[in-house]
Amino acid sequence: MFHRGMSKSSGCSGGPKSGVRGRRVRGLALSLLLVSFLGAASIVAGPPASAATNVNVFVAYADNLRASGFFPTPWKGAPNTLFIGNGPTFDAGAIRLDNPTDVPLPVDNVSVDLQRPGHVFNLWGSFTIPAHGSAILTQTSEYNFDTSDFPIASCPTPAPSSDQHVPKVTVTIGGVPTSLLDTGHVLDTGGFDSASCKPNESLQWRSIGGAGIGAEGGSIALTPATQTQGLGATATVTSTVLDAGGSPLPNVSVDFKVLSGPNAGVTGTATTDASGNATFMYKGTALGKDSVQASVTNVSGGGFSSNTGTINWEVLPVLPILGALLPSQTPTPAPTLFAPAPTTSVEANRFTRALPVTGRNSTGWFAFIQAV
Repeated sequence: MFHRGMSKSSGCSGGPKSGVRGRRVRGLALSLLLVSFLGAASIVAGPPASAATNVNVFVAYADNLRASGFFPTPWKGAPNTLFIGNGPTFDAGAIRLDNPTDVPLPVDNVSVDLQRPGHVFNLWGSFTIPAHGSAILTQTSEYNFDTSDFPIASCPTPAPSSDQHVPKVTVTIGGVPTSLLDTGHVLDTGGFDSASCKPNESLQWRSIGGAGIGAEGGSIALTPATQTQGLGATATVTSTVLDAGGSPLPNVSVDFKVLSGPNAGVTGTATTDASGNATFMYKGTALGKDSVQASVTNVSGGGFSSNTGTINWEVLPVLPILGALLPSQTPTPAPTLFAPAPTTSVEANRFTRALPVTGRNSTGWFAFIQAV
């Protein structure tokens, strides 16, 4: 995208785009294994049959000129993530390299060739990906990696699959280059400048060569949908965050909040693991029904939210007491503060009432017989 009052700094030839300031998210990614072969660089459109170095490569587009729920997450500041880039305003392609191994992985170089004359980006030099971590590569100064700025199609129609101008990412490890094709045209936002017809260009992460720009954002789901806990017990919910291609997103900060119910306002934050899961736990301090939700907020100010989960807080601890008092009866699953006492000819119409007992560092229950 061309930015009024600013010159292009990509180091590539080519005219500026029309001055449109908005954009929409689309990210593309395709997991793949980098192959250590001797000789010339290989070109790969999908995972090779064998690999000596296991690196997963993802692509996205980052545009924070306006808020978007599709802006790639994780981003700068994510745990166990090396971020090579500069803002604060981003309008650029993005590459993420995930290292699933137990040791840091040195990378000699990464370059991007849009396969249009003169449009080659080589901005990041050598670096090391943390063990079980990521490296994110994007613009190193404002707009010098604006890969959507060299259209080969008209917005909003993506470039046809037969078009040969497919962005190529070359990763060199141990002196061996491996080239990967962005067949979904994520880095060049479909082969056109999406700022010319969309409010924002952002695209969430996805494996290179995988999902196209039709899938713009990721997703988050909360489980279980419903659960029942005893008053004072601990409830646990888990969120699962996926990228635009349906792969787990690690190192994403997830916010949890009790939206309504007796425990409304309780909040928490957790970071997703390698499976995209983050867990939130809290204790219920009052009876009733809570609604809980998880959400992700990105650096553009946009975000996306999960379904709501329901937690029913009931007086479950009374049931074992009633069972002990009434060995000949089976307590019903539905919790209650009252239960019929054994009826005899002498004690007719009597009931057992369970009352809470609180004390230092303890909470319990006792029961007594009260005539009604």
